[in-house]
Amino acid sequence: MFFRYITAVLLCMVYMLSNQCVAQQKIQSISFKELDERIHQPSDTTLLVHFWATWCRSCVEELETYNGLNTQFDAKHLKILFVSLDFKQDISTKLVSFLAQKRIASEVVVLNESDGNDWIERIDKTWSGTIPATLLINVPSNKRVFFEGQVNPTFLSKEIEEILREKYD
Repeated sequence: MFFRYITAVLLCMVYMLSNQCVAQQKIQSISFKELDERIHQPSDTTLLVHFWATWCRSCVEELETYNGLNTQFDAKHLKILFVSLDFKQDISTKLVSFLAQKRIASEVVVLNESDGNDWIERIDKTWSGTIPATLLINVPSNKRVFFEGQVNPTFLSKEIEEILREKYD
């Protein structure tokens, strides 16, 4: 009985601490120039950049898929960057609590750009501006894949595996 009690207490503490770590995640507001520099920075790691917002229903529906990639792929081979297109005034009131509730562990930044016409085409010439949208890129191998709209999880995993196979084979 005592062992069960101690186990339950320890599990509760781990759960609370993990929620607190996610809730305390620092959300940086960045310009497109800063984002573009990060996207094109040479690295051995493949970068998945996911554009989304808390007010976008289809974005929220597929967040679990992207969050699950952290356990599916090695962090030294795949880095996930969530780029929130939420409004500035919603960062502290909505976004922070949303991320804690959804247990998002990947880095989240808010894009601080008001005119999408200035940067959307620079992410991908085929992008209409619809979210969710995802850019999968590996700079050294010059491999780049762009998805607009919701992505089938199996298809996304296969695309990631292909980039990683090309890079590490």
